[in-house]
Amino acid sequence: MNLKVAVVDDEAPIRQWLTYCIGTIAPEDKISTAANGAEALEMMEQVQPDIVFTDICMPVMDGLELMRQAKEKLPFTKFVILTNYAEFSYAKEALSLGAWEYILKSEMRAADIKNLLDKTRAQAEKIRRTKVDGVFPSGHLDLYEIYNTADAADASKRILQRLGAREGVNYRVWAVPNGNSPKSWMVYSELAERFRRETGGFALVASERTYEYLLFQPDGDNVAQILAGTGISFGTSSVSAALRDFPVLLRQGAAALDAAFFGGVTDYEALAARRPLDRGRIHQFKKQFMQFLQDYRFPEALDTLQGWKNAIGQPAAGDVSWAMEHSRRMVLLVEEQYCRETESGLSKEELPDTLEACVERCRSLVAKMQESSRTSTFIDTAVCYIRAHYSEDLSLARVAQAVYRSPEYFSRQFKEEMGENFSVYLTLYRLERAQELLNRTDLSIAEIANRVGYANPGYFTRIYKKYRGITPEQARMTRL
Repeated sequence: MNLKVAVVDDEAPIRQWLTYCIGTIAPEDKISTAANGAEALEMMEQVQPDIVFTDICMPVMDGLELMRQAKEKLPFTKFVILTNYAEFSYAKEALSLGAWEYILKSEMRAADIKNLLDKTRAQAEKIRRTKVDGVFPSGHLDLYEIYNTADAADASKRILQRLGAREGVNYRVWAVPNGNSPKSWMVYSELAERFRRETGGFALVASERTYEYLLFQPDGDNVAQILAGTGISFGTSSVSAALRDFPVLLRQGAAALDAAFFGGVTDYEALAARRPLDRGRIHQFKKQFMQFLQDYRFPEALDTLQGWKNAIGQPAAGDVSWAMEHSRRMVLLVEEQYCRETESGLSKEELPDTLEACVERCRSLVAKMQESSRTSTFIDTAVCYIRAHYSEDLSLARVAQAVYRSPEYFSRQFKEEMGENFSVYLTLYRLERAQELLNRTDLSIAEIANRVGYANPGYFTRIYKKYRGITPEQARMTRL
């Protein structure tokens, strides 16, 4: 069986090497390439690849956003993440989004690529052998043909009518978790059979990698009665009488099931009636929260975290996926800050599966950071002062005066408690802020230098290279 493979990376040498490897390993496979997520998404809608090898950090659209958007349209496509050690937190998030595997670029070998291609091919062949007219032995419809057909709406109508669904009769889709086990498949099959037996209507179970879907026709109160007491989480789509709407209702049901992350409403129509989230306000809460953490203002950080939770906690239908990803990224940001402050390794725990758990993980890490702070009160104050005024012409004498200590005593105590002298600490902090601006903005190097306290761009470049080993321009190109 030949595969359709996509390679997505903004670094041409990586794309070329992977394309060469795949072409050598499996010359009959069709290979497509793209230099960023946006280009890849457009290409994938046309090619519908079986497996995608993608970088995480790319311009225009990164690998995580590519996965999030592609998941809605091509749920059967497997993603393999290419990452650096410094991007482990992003790889962790990619796995939470459903990435199949991740490979460290520094350790990438042709044998690894071959193994992943072989596994993909073997799984696809096994599925193809077990299906009869697109239906598994369990009686569940494989949605691959619908998602991977140019006109999914017409394919849906044709397939559903072939299986016994009736045009013009109301139905809806109930999305449920895919347990990927015979036990869960049997439970869903039994629910469908019970509906047929008690109502004489049409019932169908359909499967993809992340979700399974129950379709009951005609729609009515008896559906909820059948599902009540099962303990199964589900999300419900809107109602339609047109079979060609099936692909739309699948996505609606999936969004409603995902909304269980936030607790409460898991009905698509109720979600659609909500006002869209104020994403700018949510970003502002996050920015302020992280600034409080960096300034050791822990009580204010916790208050801001609660404000962030309130702002993001009731997403509308179109915000659910974004809000889930944003919530998990918040956890990763706090984990990274905790690792920097405590010099510990990044947790390999799975990311939380509810908003409440995300907030609780953040609170716990903030508490640990607060407990691990072993500095004197005036040193805490000095650090806050440095972080508030690092962009200015800051001297040891000025900071010592701000905390009412002599320069000599302040210098000695600062090094003893912070582990490095004042000038090195200030330089490293300025370079951290510079790195953020290089990653997240298109400001010129001169403007970035000025914003972090260096009036002379040339001196800033020399300092940056001295401490980080590369120039600011090179750092921006890598987009780490």
